[in-house]
Amino acid sequence: MKLWKIFRYEFAYLAGRTSTQLYFIVLFLFTLIMNGLTTPGDGVYANNTFHITATVVIGALLWLVMGATIAGEAAARDVQVRMHHLTYTTPVTKLHYLAGRFLAAFAVNALLVLSLPVGVFLSFHLFGMDEGGLLPFRPSAYFNVYFLLALPTVFISTALQFTFAALSRQVMTG
Repeated sequence: MKLWKIFRYEFAYLAGRTSTQLYFIVLFLFTLIMNGLTTPGDGVYANNTFHITATVVIGALLWLVMGATIAGEAAARDVQVRMHHLTYTTPVTKLHYLAGRFLAAFAVNALLVLSLPVGVFLSFHLFGMDEGGLLPFRPSAYFNVYFLLALPTVFISTALQFTFAALSRQVMTG
């Protein structure tokens, strides 16, 4: 029960930060602009699975810098503001406390990376792309790239960044 309360508080804090909202906008606009300015080539459909995957992977590289600040903030904020002595005197176990913070950082990072496939999808429809140059809409192409590629990457990266920040007691900045 305490883990859930810590998760909710931390998620609201991290998602409500101006920098997190700017990260979402930057990632979303990055994929819109990147897809708007590039074409896969002659005889190749613009919304093929490889093109969607490549755009999301390149956007995820940009996200890595942003994700480090979110995971680091969640892991080391109490130490940075010198509240950790008070925090660890409460009846919350260290496991629940850190797990709640990690899960919140992971959830926020997962939502940030969700902006990549959404931006790719919208870029095909916002820039007046010729319908003849597009394959029929296949949700599996977007779900696969998110759930099979992006989400595991987010989990591993957030876990590593959170661990490094918690052990070093310093926020990792880009």
